[in-house]
Amino acid sequence: MKHLVPTPGTGLALPEFIEAQEAAKQYTNKAKADATRRAYAADWVRFLSWCTRCAVDPLPASETVLKAYAAYLAQQGKAPSTIERAVSAVVYVHRRAKFPSPRPRGGEVSETLVGIRNQASLAGFTTTKKAPALAQHVRALVGPLTHELRDVRDRALILLGFTGAFRRAELVALDVRDIEDRAQGCKVALRRSKTDQTGKGDFKGIPFGRHEDTCAVRALRQWLRVSGITEGAVFRGVNRHGKLTKRLLGSDVARIIKQRATAAGLDAKHFAGHSLRAGFVTEAHMRGKSTHSIMKQTGHRNVQTLYGYIRLAELFADNAAEDIGL
Repeated sequence: MKHLVPTPGTGLALPEFIEAQEAAKQYTNKAKADATRRAYAADWVRFLSWCTRCAVDPLPASETVLKAYAAYLAQQGKAPSTIERAVSAVVYVHRRAKFPSPRPRGGEVSETLVGIRNQASLAGFTTTKKAPALAQHVRALVGPLTHELRDVRDRALILLGFTGAFRRAELVALDVRDIEDRAQGCKVALRRSKTDQTGKGDFKGIPFGRHEDTCAVRALRQWLRVSGITEGAVFRGVNRHGKLTKRLLGSDVARIIKQRATAAGLDAKHFAGHSLRAGFVTEAHMRGKSTHSIMKQTGHRNVQTLYGYIRLAELFADNAAEDIGL
């Protein structure tokens, strides 16, 4: 058996070793989900722009620079989770470039992030937090839609996004091969998600809806039929000539929901791509669905994250301030 090492005494690598190196690069590129890599790339561009304005070195960046950048993002009103991801993106690029991490374990960057999280906690919920799209909102979103191609797509995207409690990235990553018709509705394969970075995969069951005009299964089948899509991306752009274009991005989901909210007479600033998933959790809880069944559909691994939505749904349930004599 040949050894995958450079040829002794020659300084030349064997063909097998070169091939293995190339394969290793491909596997490394798959270590992060596509959506994560796209987000990191965008975060890195923003970091480069900030470093240019501040006349500091981005690569390698010092711990002081990264700490200042995190503070700058906090001053811009960015959420702690957004800042954490931005910092992780910078660290990721340094690791790939074989530079020392600008965020050493237990260093000042970590302390700064803790301070940012604490400050956000003291500030409480902000008014920019997006509202969950409940069933009544979903009906309003799809109500005005016609049989034009873009409308048919948006109906399928909104209804499937809500009924399946999909994340934006999961929704736009769907391929036709991931959809399997069943007697009860359809089975949808998730090949990778935010909580499944290793790509083990999972499935969601999408049952038929009670009403034909708000049934996710029927809407999805109609979209695939009229669009003529038989393979590849399920959700694609539609240009002004009514022709299909490339696969939608997660940002497109937010844009579509905001456009449809405006058309339905809703305040678009309160709705975004995550509103469908948050709305499913809230609506399912209000209708008495068990935590286990909700987590089965959403794919949540942490019940505490789920309870964040549920607490909002219960603000006025058994409220101690109700009927106290005033």
